[in-house]
Amino acid sequence: MAPTTASDLLLHIQPDSPVPIYEQIVTQITFAIASGALEPGAMIPSVRDLANRVLVHPNTVARAFQELERRGVVAAKRGRGMEVTAGAPLACSSQRREIVRSRIREALREAASSALTPEEIRQLVDEELARANGKSSRGDKAGPKKGSLSLAAALESPASEKRSHGSSD
Repeated sequence: MAPTTASDLLLHIQPDSPVPIYEQIVTQITFAIASGALEPGAMIPSVRDLANRVLVHPNTVARAFQELERRGVVAAKRGRGMEVTAGAPLACSSQRREIVRSRIREALREAASSALTPEEIRQLVDEELARANGKSSRGDKAGPKKGSLSLAAALESPASEKRSHGSSD
């Protein structure tokens, strides 16, 4: 995947989401860095520019940038804007994993509390993983595509993460 330039950065803000808009911006920039779409040294659009693109108040974007800077993901470059730091990919990969794990955990809790059996939950997860990987939920027996998800990878335990901290996630 070719790196995204600041002008290519597309964020999808959901104003009706229970997740605050500044957190949506932080998460999406974090995911872009973790995936390699934004590389170290890339300049992030200015507060005003990004606010105009996603149709939110500049203070909301400024709050997101402050959070990203606090996490060490971006650094202010006087007169130039915000730049992705050298350590950002590693930090963002870790943050991405925790964000996704939390979302999966929440969905699994909801599924279990709705009286679905573990087998029904596994079937739903398998179907959604197949859909996310661009396969039909039935009959596509081909191996996973490069970059595709597997149930084991999606639900990997924290203990095994610590053992495989050298992975390139």
